Amino acid sequence: MIDIMDATLVTAIDNSVALRIGGLLIHTKWHELILRAERLTLIRGDGQDLGIAGLLKMGGAYWEAFEQQRTGVSSAEPGGDSNEKSP
Repeated sequence: MIDIMDATLVTAIDNSVALRIGGLLIHTKWHELILRAERLTLIRGDGQDLGIAGLLKMGGAYWEAFEQQRTGVSSAEPGGDSNEKSP
């Protein structure tokens, strides 16, 4: 098992892609994996096309939720993403 610590996705004008993943293998040794492809098709579990933009949006939402959980901030609290006003 690899614990992913860093990942970079790069696209080119011709729609080719490269993905570099770095992480710790069995919590001890750093490894990097580089994948290159002429194209990348991303499909959600329900069969709907995701695309790179959708993948990046999902990643952003994941890290936002992670940070909110880590800091104990919910979207209904001041400073959260809620449109509710504090009294």
